[in-house]
Amino acid sequence: MRGQTPLHEAAVRGHTAAVERLLVACPAAASARRQDNASALYLAAENGHEEVVSLLLDAAPGEVLGVADGIGNGPTPAHIAADNNHAGILLRILKATPQASQAPDLKAS
Repeated sequence: MRGQTPLHEAAVRGHTAAVERLLVACPAAASARRQDNASALYLAAENGHEEVVSLLLDAAPGEVLGVADGIGNGPTPAHIAADNNHAGILLRILKATPQASQAPDLKAS
C-alpha cells in the first residue's frame, strides 16, 4: 500500500517489539497515515493485535484516535474493532478515548 511505513507493517502483523522500538525511535510515526488514510492503530485494531493497540494509544492517544482516523472518514478503529468482534481492543480504545463511541462512520451505507 502506498504510504505504508514500517510502523504500519509492524502493526498489521502484530509485531509488538518492533512497534515498541519504532515508537521510541520516532513517536510521531504513530500519527502517520497511508494513502488510504489508515493509521497504524486502525490496522492493529482491524487485525486483533491488542498489545499493539495499547502501545499506540499510550504513545499518542490524542493523535492516533479520532473521527478522522477512519479510512477516508469511514470506520474508525473503534468501528473496525467492533465489526471484527475484538472486544478487548474496543474496550481499550473506549477507555482511552470515550468519545470514540460516538464517532460516526461517514461512509456506512
